[in-house]
Amino acid sequence: MANRDIKNNIRQDIIFNDSINSDTLTNCTTIDMQGYNAGVMFSLCAANYFDGSYSIAIEDSADGVTFAAIALDKVLGNYGTLVTTANSLGRLATVGCFSTNRYIRVVITSTAVTTGSSLIVVASRKGDKLPV
Repeated sequence: MANRDIKNNIRQDIIFNDSINSDTLTNCTTIDMQGYNAGVMFSLCAANYFDGSYSIAIEDSADGVTFAAIALDKVLGNYGTLVTTANSLGRLATVGCFSTNRYIRVVITSTAVTTGSSLIVVASRKGDKLPV
């Protein structure tokens, strides 16, 4: 019987861990989904919140160079969830997707930022790859 547990079947990667100190669009690290047999979920956490609001959107690409917003019918969750305070008790802004394109990235939109905040974005996906 196959071993099914969170430790062995969920892979988590930190794709952004930095401060955002202005109103801007910030691209997170691109994820190569080749060989993965499931979608991906993204969580945004304000580890050290000062001001502003932060939201995430997902883009995908066939070549890893030209990205476009992912179709809304492939999105799981609500883009409307904003981080406006330091996250507590695991209440993270979370959104996911299934994409037929190989590359996926998250874009953080920050508004009303004067001091800035430290943000972390984590990508969670099924950890095992399909056979090649």
